[in-house]
Amino acid sequence: MQLVMGVYWRTWWTLPTLGMGALVEVLGWLGRVKSLSTLEWQPNQGGTWYYNFNDFVMQDCLLVIAPTFFSAANYVFLGELIVRTNTMYSSIDIRSYRIIFITSDVLCLFIQAGGGAWAGTAPLGHAQRGAYMMTAGIILQLVVTVVSIILYIEWLYRWSKNRPVIRQYRPFALKQKNRSDNVERPESSLPADTDSHEHINKTTSASDSSPDTDTDKEHESQAGPEASMTHTLDFGAVPLEQPRRLRLMAKLLAFTTLLIVIRSLFRSVELADGWTGAIATNEPLFLVMDAAMMTALLFLYSLIHPGLSIGRPLKF
Repeated sequence: MQLVMGVYWRTWWTLPTLGMGALVEVLGWLGRVKSLSTLEWQPNQGGTWYYNFNDFVMQDCLLVIAPTFFSAANYVFLGELIVRTNTMYSSIDIRSYRIIFITSDVLCLFIQAGGGAWAGTAPLGHAQRGAYMMTAGIILQLVVTVVSIILYIEWLYRWSKNRPVIRQYRPFALKQKNRSDNVERPESSLPADTDSHEHINKTTSASDSSPDTDTDKEHESQAGPEASMTHTLDFGAVPLEQPRRLRLMAKLLAFTTLLIVIRSLFRSVELADGWTGAIATNEPLFLVMDAAMMTALLFLYSLIHPGLSIGRPLKF
């Protein structure tokens, strides 16, 4: 469903995020069903034991890493909303925002996958160490999500109140310096002899351009590297053609993020408790705290797809 809707609405970023996450979820649950079919009853041991432990670890690893793709979708989605409302409502420029959160999410994915591989290949008595590594990846993902929530709250407040940021930070702008002189629109930055903490121009009208702007750009193109961390911005207001839909998308983003946080808190406690702990062996609790949360997320993203507001940007 997510793959079809992503192609239809031409929101290509949903394919490697929502689409891939949904695929990993399906594979994980198929593996969980397979592991349930490989149970052996041991009356003398007082319970049911997994006959094939590797199948169990495999499906659990897939179900652990799947929400990482959903988190990436929320990070990109928030960036798209910031761009379409106006980047002056964010304390971090959109390029740095994307680099920070996508890189962090990929790091969380590698840590969780590495922990799963460790747990799957380690001897039975040492598999818990891999679970601890997976837990560390989930906790790191929670920390990154909390930071994104803070930026989301700031953006939502400033957008609703029309209060631009005082200054905007762009820590990765240094990678764009020393461009050739034939670039038509060089990135704006402060002159090297000015204070790096300039207040942002709060002008939001797109009609404020004047001949003085060209003169300012000539001076800005000569900026030194120390001035590119913060810069004065001259924003033009982006017309909100569908403000109601954008507000709906903001609510969708908030609710899906909450679902990921609830699920991540549960899984971190579950894995820290061990493969055979009281939480890990409670299947009804797992169905509610993991399966239901991710099913609700995918259902909401199918019912209220981002493409309804920001989709189909290209014409063929």
